[in-house]
Amino acid sequence: EELTEREKTIARQQGLLKTIMNVTPDFITLQDKHLNYTFASKAFCDYFNLDEKAIVGKTDGDIFTAQQAEINVNESRQILDTGRPLAKEITFKRSKEQKWFHVVKIPVYDQDGTIIGLLLTARDISMLKKFQEQLIQSQKMEDLGRLAGGVAHEINTPLGIILGYSQLMMDDIHDEEILEGMRIIEKQTKVCRKIVA
Repeated sequence: EELTEREKTIARQQGLLKTIMNVTPDFITLQDKHLNYTFASKAFCDYFNLDEKAIVGKTDGDIFTAQQAEINVNESRQILDTGRPLAKEITFKRSKEQKWFHVVKIPVYDQDGTIIGLLLTARDISMLKKFQEQLIQSQKMEDLGRLAGGVAHEINTPLGIILGYSQLMMDDIHDEEILEGMRIIEKQTKVCRKIVA
């Protein structure tokens, strides 16, 4: 009876754990030390249009492109060899949509401290990346505005001098032809100031 009760408790705990892993929007996978998948969360399965039964027992080569599978296997082997976790950002492009993920791969140890597999979690950070790009763009525009303001100030100074001297000279000139030239200089200087403003 005690054994049956413990089996029921274990089954309930496993069911609860699986429910928790399947309701999270993060990708969660578990691989054994031979890099065969032993678990894949619902979010992971849904994203790659696969059923968990189609993933369990498979390797990265069965799920991903050859290039991506090679990257995954190399990283996983390094984690299994060194015991050091990995955190990185990756991007997947599907049809018109580009998704960014923050990926964490950590070794899984048994009770005696031996690495028995890998746990992967990946969180969709696409919205965060979009906000970062918008922030960078707005900072660029702010910098451009500051630069334009500085350039405008530097241009306005000599324009003010040209305008001031041309107006002073017009008071002293009596030759109508030269005076007409000075009026053109004054008019065009004012046009330049409007453009700068």
